[in-house]
Amino acid sequence: MPVATCSACNHYVNVPNVQNAEAFECPFCLRDQHGKKPAMLLYRCYSCQNVSLFLAKNPPRACSRCRTLTRTLMNHQVPLADAPFVESEWLYHVTSVKVARLVQAGGLRSALARTGVRKPDPEGSFAKDRVNRVPKAINSRLKHYIATCRANRDDDWFIKQVMVYTPMPLAFTGDNGDYETLKAMDDKRFTDFGQQTIGAGFKESILGTMKLARDGTTTKYFNTLNAQPGHFLTKLATDYANLNFDIEGAITASHVYFLNSMKLDLMKSGFQDYVKFRAPEDTAVLRIRRKDLFGLEDDEADFRAVRTPHSVSAFAGFEIMSAGTRDDFLRPEFRANSANWTPFKHWE
Repeated sequence: MPVATCSACNHYVNVPNVQNAEAFECPFCLRDQHGKKPAMLLYRCYSCQNVSLFLAKNPPRACSRCRTLTRTLMNHQVPLADAPFVESEWLYHVTSVKVARLVQAGGLRSALARTGVRKPDPEGSFAKDRVNRVPKAINSRLKHYIATCRANRDDDWFIKQVMVYTPMPLAFTGDNGDYETLKAMDDKRFTDFGQQTIGAGFKESILGTMKLARDGTTTKYFNTLNAQPGHFLTKLATDYANLNFDIEGAITASHVYFLNSMKLDLMKSGFQDYVKFRAPEDTAVLRIRRKDLFGLEDDEADFRAVRTPHSVSAFAGFEIMSAGTRDDFLRPEFRANSANWTPFKHWE
């Protein structure tokens, strides 16, 4: 007989080697005031073949041994009154109505899982936001180079020098380590530029850079270089900023994302950012219990979100916001009302 761990009392229990799922009574669980024990279900995973012992009122969406999505358990679920709403138990995913239909048909998958390419969805928030963010990133990077040059020798020597720029080759892995690789490549090119133009004493990292970046002389030099798209530093700033966003895009394409409900002010900020490029009538909000997902991790690029590289089945507990306006989502009492949410499989 297989051994399973009871999810109610945590005892090891010898259980029948079931073929699929069936009711079971744990011999170790205590009875309540009515003389009843918690209703349990035995479940045999079709993937790893291990037998697990679940609470019938709250079966998981995935096998506890191998994380394969469970089958048929919802047919055995014991009807219950709605459990008290706890915000941190839920995670929210914001998307378009069109994409929500695709999720309903095939589950929530990363762009990499859908297309085999580490590029974010062109209709997603990241791609739309990039148009505004990249030019600002280029400007900021160019000012950093200018301020560093001035900290090494405060005159306009770097404006007069011209070197041939070679684009930085970077293979994207969809991992945060790509940022370190990019920084090392950028440091080398910038140091090479400084050493070949000012001399071997040039330092890529030097005190006083931040203060110099904010003064009027740096702004004057910036305007000069910004008007020279062929200058080495202008090309380096452009390359760096675009590659930095490409890395973020590759990471985005390799995961699916949810608003982090552990801190409500951050969740609100994230929601407002994610919907700002989308019409209210084209906004869909999905929610799912945190326990129904696995492989969750904090998004280091955007602390307002959590992410997972794993696809999520369309019927793995998803619900869709089906009442109110988009702005109603920001009200805690609205999110807490189950009448405002519809199980995904019933959404029409």
